[in-house]
Amino acid sequence: MEEVNISYLEKSLSKLDIESKESNLEIFNNLYKELILWNEHTNLTRIIDERDFIDKHILDSLSCIKSIEKKEKELKIIDIGTGAGFPLLPLWIIFPHWKITLVDSVKKKLNFIESFYDKYMKSYGYKENNISIIHSRAEDLAIDFVYRENYDLVISRAVAYLPTLIELCMPFVKVNGIFIAMKSFEIEEELKDSKKI
Repeated sequence: MEEVNISYLEKSLSKLDIESKESNLEIFNNLYKELILWNEHTNLTRIIDERDFIDKHILDSLSCIKSIEKKEKELKIIDIGTGAGFPLLPLWIIFPHWKITLVDSVKKKLNFIESFYDKYMKSYGYKENNISIIHSRAEDLAIDFVYRENYDLVISRAVAYLPTLIELCMPFVKVNGIFIAMKSFEIEEELKDSKKI
């Protein structure tokens, strides 16, 4: 990324009360470069502009942190329909002590995450036993008692219509856990349709 965009990222992280460690900025920069490289042969994202990547992938992913209590604890988190790792990969970059599970039904997207972890994150000390990458449909995984009702936080971004998303994600939430559905601002209809669920 250009220096001006790294500076923009640093200032934006500060507004979210996130410390801008040099190592984190380097990882985000490498994430962008690797995503663009992979995108040449594997359709991972339509977002290729640096500033758009920062706004729509990094900052949007991190925007939910104010809804997450006890961030300093070792939370177990699952991202349903993670795609190329958003929103959970940027969150894990900031909170490496979390135990994360990234789930998607599209293997080529998970291949990108595995490659990025092996190529960059290992060298920064991100522990292999803190990340699990699973190729599965959410509805299939939800009936497996290894995963069912096992997570402090379930998160999903732009995956499905809210009533459907609730049905897909809630089976993974443990008692007193939280589900965060990251949606656009135009959600009134979805909220209305979700009341019964």
